[in-house]
Amino acid sequence: MMPLLLLPLLAASLLGKLSWWWWLPCALAALPTFAAYWWDKRAALRGAWRIPEARLQLLHLAGGWPAAFLAQRCFRHKTRKQPFLLIYRLAALANLALPYAWLWFYRPS
Repeated sequence: MMPLLLLPLLAASLLGKLSWWWWLPCALAALPTFAAYWWDKRAALRGAWRIPEARLQLLHLAGGWPAAFLAQRCFRHKTRKQPFLLIYRLAALANLALPYAWLWFYRPS
């Protein structure tokens, strides 16, 4: 599960190895991402205008992928469409690559 990859980063933050500002994109993108999934599910049920998948993917890439994971489970929305899920997972990995690289390569003097 993708959210489990956040646990080592949380531990690193608690131990002072990773600054808390790494969490800012996830925090800022969480509410808009969750709301977008709620809106899209509601629109799908009503046959109304839907949020484009590209916009949802941009929210994932902006740091909202943990909220998207939660919204997918809460609303049972966008959980089977494989091309969408592949791009979602790639966005999550892209978001995780930078802090993991920071932890791996950064050595304070």
